Amino acid sequence: MNGIWPTYLSTARISRAGFILTSLLGLTACGLLPYTQPKLQGSVSGRTYSSPSGLFKVEIPLMANPFVKTPLMADFARKDPFVMEQVGFIVPDLGELYIAGVRRIPGEVLSAMERSNHRENLGHMADQTLLDWRPLPKETKPFEDKFVSTRFGEALVRVYLSPKGSALISATNRKPTKEDTFDTLIAVLVARKESWHLYVITEFDSMMTGLTGLHAPGDNPKIATWLSDRAIHLLGTMILTQGGQ
Repeated sequence: MNGIWPTYLSTARISRAGFILTSLLGLTACGLLPYTQPKLQGSVSGRTYSSPSGLFKVEIPLMANPFVKTPLMADFARKDPFVMEQVGFIVPDLGELYIAGVRRIPGEVLSAMERSNHRENLGHMADQTLLDWRPLPKETKPFEDKFVSTRFGEALVRVYLSPKGSALISATNRKPTKEDTFDTLIAVLVARKESWHLYVITEFDSMMTGLTGLHAPGDNPKIATWLSDRAIHLLGTMILTQGGQ
């Protein structure tokens, strides 16, 4: 297994959508980018997003701030070296984001997974999903794990603590710079349906600053639970239209 997963990782790396969303978060926080909607490759009908090829559908999540009716959205799709489609929903000035995606697991990785422990496989998938999302400090590590039942079978929610890993920047009595990141929590939920790797990522940087009444690090367990619950809910709205439910 050790020889297979790094190969899978190296073929994925940071997705274009990950770069787009991270840039939107950072630039908007600095006041350098207007709150504008990029052109989507997929489509939206009511509160349902459909990926570019129709590989999956997912409900557009409700944002924590009730005054935000429609989040900013950016999506991504590719066919090589393996099929992958992903969408992000964000409120850039609050650092609230939700990522939902599906990718096909390469054949050699799938064969290795069949010979390995399911829960260990989910752990590898979670780590890979986080690595692909955006560059984070090397000190980023798991904060808590939770295995849950979903329509796609047993899934793993792994919450990571990322020191100085926030997408937002914050400073007191001065204009913040790109160095003014802070510790944040990121939840990654992964599931496998046949040869498909499904994932959800949730992050809410402002929650780490006390904006919602919770304060890190004392309230980190409560924040982790909130992020996990939101990830579980979002996966529950996903419909895999090819090779799944």
